Amino acid sequence: MDAYGYDNDPSLCAIAMDLQQTLVTPCLTTNVAYYKRKMWTYNFGIHNLKENSQAHLYVWNETNAKRGSSEIGSCLLYYIEHHVPSICNKLVIFSDNCGGQNKNLNISLLLLRYIHSGRFSMVKHYFLMSGHSFIPCDRDFGNLEKYFYGHEIYTTPHYIEMMREARQNIPFNVIEMDSDSFVDLNPLQAMCTRTQLARAGYKDGRMFQYWENFKLGMGIWQGYNEDIGSPLHVKL
Repeated sequence: MDAYGYDNDPSLCAIAMDLQQTLVTPCLTTNVAYYKRKMWTYNFGIHNLKENSQAHLYVWNETNAKRGSSEIGSCLLYYIEHHVPSICNKLVIFSDNCGGQNKNLNISLLLLRYIHSGRFSMVKHYFLMSGHSFIPCDRDFGNLEKYFYGHEIYTTPHYIEMMREARQNIPFNVIEMDSDSFVDLNPLQAMCTRTQLARAGYKDGRMFQYWENFKLGMGIWQGYNEDIGSPLHVKL
């Protein structure tokens, strides 16, 4: 992953993405407030791995939407549409192995759709094992938690305000998501069969690859080293 920080290929975009631990809203210093809380605030981070790049934070609360695959996919879609230059036709993604958010059919179909549209010629999605990886998003979230410490935070807009203040050298780009910002990705599943996924080792795959020469589906690697073995081609 570190190698992408020094990659000068303008046609390649490499990102890490993760959902921060849910933020209690309001966040007060009195313990009794914890048991009377009414709401969770969600923060999904996308960090461009190119050196000195800005991190993007997508923030909403449970009154706007949930934190499932459609919400994560909507944030990724927003990032690609607004922050990935058109010259970039290859995308590399690093995330954790969470099935409900990152490793699921909705995200796979969203990425495959970008292949079909010609936006990308290749997409690779690496799934890192929980507890055995540290990605730039973890550092971003650590900066936020340090800045939040000792403050009373009352609302989601208050969280957003503090996120924008948390880092001075390269400030976070914070995007407030509302109900209209999210897209339901579930209808994409009506266009696929899923018959091969169970026996293809989808859940155990360590890297998924989508490319223009195999638009019917994806390749599933059981390890991170592409020089060892070959992917299993799975039709969707």
